[in-house]
Amino acid sequence: MSELAEPSRGKLVEAMLTLLEEAYQGSNPSFFSDSDKGGVLGALEGISAGEASQAPTSSPTTLAAQAEHLRWSLANVNAVTAGGEWNPNWSESWRVHSVSPEEWDELRARLRREYQRLRRSVEANRDWSDSTILTGMIATVAHAAYHLGAIRQMLKIKSVTARAAVSLVDIRGIPRGPFSARPRSSWKGRRR
Repeated sequence: MSELAEPSRGKLVEAMLTLLEEAYQGSNPSFFSDSDKGGVLGALEGISAGEASQAPTSSPTTLAAQAEHLRWSLANVNAVTAGGEWNPNWSESWRVHSVSPEEWDELRARLRREYQRLRRSVEANRDWSDSTILTGMIATVAHAAYHLGAIRQMLKIKSVTARAAVSLVDIRGIPRGPFSARPRSSWKGRRR
């Protein structure tokens, strides 16, 4: 591949940064995601460690595992762009399944740092003639977009499951909420 002229390099860098931002932070306008929902980092905000450690019923993985997988992959890409070796052992990226509140906060912070490190690397790269680096960067955007979709689906499943559980409670007549408390004796005779 021949070296890109400066205007082309600038447009390429701008496009990659725009798509990385959308995948990790959300953006408006949006090219591939709902702009009002944020990216991976926004989707994981407000999720407790307990929620992040519990797999939805239809998923073999957890939100914590998704976050660590993305963090690991970004660290791997960052190592290569800094002149290091590629680690092809993807199974390492799926070792985290559950986290404590402290571990969850640290995992999200580390994911954010790896994302920011990658942005700086893309901004600083002056030579996009190495097709392996260029292809890897494009694949990194696609990878993030895929996992953003997976994370959003997991959150949607969790939300639907939680609403279904609340509906089941309503159907059974079991009180819920601070204003619906009834003495336990009034539950006798109710079917469960």
